[in-house]
Amino acid sequence: MVFDLRKYDARLSPSSKIWVLVTTKDSDKKVEEVRDSAIKAEFVNISIAKELKPGIARESFDHVIIVFDGTADLTPFLGAAFEALRPSGKISIGYSDDNLVNTIKTNVMLAGFIDIKLPVAKILVAKKVDFSSIETVPLKISNSASTSNDEIIDERALLAEEDFKKPENVAGGCGEPRESGTKKRACKNCTCGLAEQEAAGVEQPVAKSSCGNCALGDAFRCSTCPYLGMPPFKPGEAVKLQNVDDI
Repeated sequence: MVFDLRKYDARLSPSSKIWVLVTTKDSDKKVEEVRDSAIKAEFVNISIAKELKPGIARESFDHVIIVFDGTADLTPFLGAAFEALRPSGKISIGYSDDNLVNTIKTNVMLAGFIDIKLPVAKILVAKKVDFSSIETVPLKISNSASTSNDEIIDERALLAEEDFKKPENVAGGCGEPRESGTKKRACKNCTCGLAEQEAAGVEQPVAKSSCGNCALGDAFRCSTCPYLGMPPFKPGEAVKLQNVDDI
């Protein structure tokens, strides 16, 4: 069957910028048929390719024609065609087997094309949306939507006066020995039950090292070491934390 470019769109003019993509088993032969048809129809702005290559200018073609026989994946060709077409540009897909039409329809729709039609046998036609896919539009923000300096909240204003005061050093938390080797004592506002145990006369055992590494630091301490989280110290000396300012 002789290839005829005008069969894909009778309204194509010699000045139309056309890109023909050939993806068939006999691509070399089909490319020659497309070239002969272009010469016969006197199309002067036509590009013919049988594989995708970088360098095609975006939104530069009026019409893209894909010659397809089902032997290759159509998706990358449709993606390239969508980028190459100008807004409202058309794509025509010529297929060799009617069993391919449903698959082609689905792929064309997923690629972003609209107005899918079957004007003649074994040719599917669709259109690109009528707006640019590469155009940038500046955002217009009204003065009422902009943020003024008066609306910015000072984070320091959310703090109370006592939040700026330096915390006092606490020798130990509830149940923590205040000095190395001493017994655990309940804190002033104890809620863990240690105060009740002290009131009932229950004695807490003095923490003793079973491994001898307690003074070396967390890297050498056991998982149940009572000194976990404390700095290294010399055996027998009281463990003291440096002043900490969280503000």
